[in-house]
Amino acid sequence: MSGTRTPRFSETSDVKIGWARFTWNPVTGCRAGCPWCYARDLANSPRLRPYYPTGFEPTLWEDALPSPLRRRPPRTQKGPGDRAVFVSSMGDLLGVGVPDEWVSRVLDVMGAATWWRFLVLTKQPHRLASFSWPWNVWLGTSLTGDAATPDPRGRAQALGSTDATVRFVSFEPLQAPIPEDVLDLGRIGWVIVGGRSAAGGYPAATANPEALDALLDGCDRRGLPVFEKQHARPGDAPRRREWPEPELVGVLV
Repeated sequence: MSGTRTPRFSETSDVKIGWARFTWNPVTGCRAGCPWCYARDLANSPRLRPYYPTGFEPTLWEDALPSPLRRRPPRTQKGPGDRAVFVSSMGDLLGVGVPDEWVSRVLDVMGAATWWRFLVLTKQPHRLASFSWPWNVWLGTSLTGDAATPDPRGRAQALGSTDATVRFVSFEPLQAPIPEDVLDLGRIGWVIVGGRSAAGGYPAATANPEALDALLDGCDRRGLPVFEKQHARPGDAPRRREWPEPELVGVLV
């Protein structure tokens, strides 16, 4: 699909992603129906509805596909996230209803734009093994500890079966304790954790304290870096903002 209001390759200063300075939305929409989905709420909001004429139905945006090839990371970089690109922040690149052909076309662009680090986060990690992922793509899946992400061990194993440079899990919103062995099954190299943004009629809320403490303890025992997002802790509590080892973060030139 193309048009004058195509979702762009853009900076994330207004969406508080934190771990990626840029978003790129060649594919938007998702049919998973997760109750905590902020992207669905945004796509259906009066302010952004003109950008999403198909609502939250999976859509390929032809005009957005070449965007990473037309831009370079900022010359002045304050941190690892300054060259990181969150792919399909307004959907799921591997979601139900997204054809393999669309994924392959996005992969072609990511493989050519080697000056960016692309982060793909999906709730359908079983599809990851069907593709050959370029070295500059980090792969992740979401786990919340509730019915929105069932079978956490199965999801982790699917992610762990890939040969991505970095495999990560986003525990957001962390609603309940999650089996610690998912960190081993997924061969996880990085953990993102946060609470719940206001979405789906639910108010914002911090992460489950018991689940957060257990997760952080498990990460510390394994020496895993942790990136805490907004709402991870109450109020202005200090947050960890850690990345994988420098030799991985700095691999792009």
